[in-house]
Amino acid sequence: MQDSKGSSTASNYFMLHIYILVRDVLLQIKQTFTQTLRGLMLLAQPAELICHFLQLLHKHAGPNV
Repeated sequence: MQDSKGSSTASNYFMLHIYILVRDVLLQIKQTFTQTLRGLMLLAQPAELICHFLQLLHKHAGPNV
């Protein structure tokens, strides 16, 4: 049989484990989001270059291109 102090200590350890689990999950989500964002930025760079190239081509070749 536990006294109130033992029960309180067990509760604190339980809350600490829950906190660590939640923190780890949130860090994993943040890391995944950051990696996805980096991937999207890498995909966006070539698209911007292609758009810029097409704008230059249109500007120099005229509206018939």
